[in-house]
Amino acid sequence: MPLLLLALALLWPGTAQASPVVLIDAGHGGFDHGIKHQGLREKDIVLQVAKALKRHLELLGVDAILSRRLDRQMSISERLAWLKAHEGAQVLLSLHLSSTQRARVYVAWLPRAQTPQELYLWQHRQRPYLPQSLELARAVLQSLRREAGLKVSLLQLPLPLLSQAASAAVLLELPHPRAAPYDNPMFRDSVVEAILKGLLRYVQ
Repeated sequence: MPLLLLALALLWPGTAQASPVVLIDAGHGGFDHGIKHQGLREKDIVLQVAKALKRHLELLGVDAILSRRLDRQMSISERLAWLKAHEGAQVLLSLHLSSTQRARVYVAWLPRAQTPQELYLWQHRQRPYLPQSLELARAVLQSLRREAGLKVSLLQLPLPLLSQAASAAVLLELPHPRAAPYDNPMFRDSVVEAILKGLLRYVQ
């Protein structure tokens, strides 16, 4: 991990001048447990991954901001308000678990604009950033395959948090707990490292 962190520090654009900002959204929380399997809960797993990513990114001088630090429920409206409050961030990564044995990386699906005015609607803010989002999604997908040995699919969905992001934005679903040993710290570390390497490939 130290060599990876050094490489990220050298290659992340603007690190030496101004700290870039990465938004990390840990899905679910509070009474919303998400997927549950043999005592493991989605809300806990994604928060652990989010906090680990934040620690490593901040070692690089990257400002990583979490949507939640604690086990608390957040509505989609609250998450969208958090997103809007941090305009200017370079990356949005939302973390969830998949209902299948495969990991999934989602980017926004945006309908074709009906009128020129629709290009300026808030819900279409992701439109000019979709190429960057696809690039980020492919980088994370390839890293999860190579570094963590996961089966990963790239998909598009009309998800509000992605379609309203004015930056590269992806939603990552890690495999269902029945297919991944989340109670093993080594496995969790490999997932975190793979995501970090995906970020590195995106910014190169």
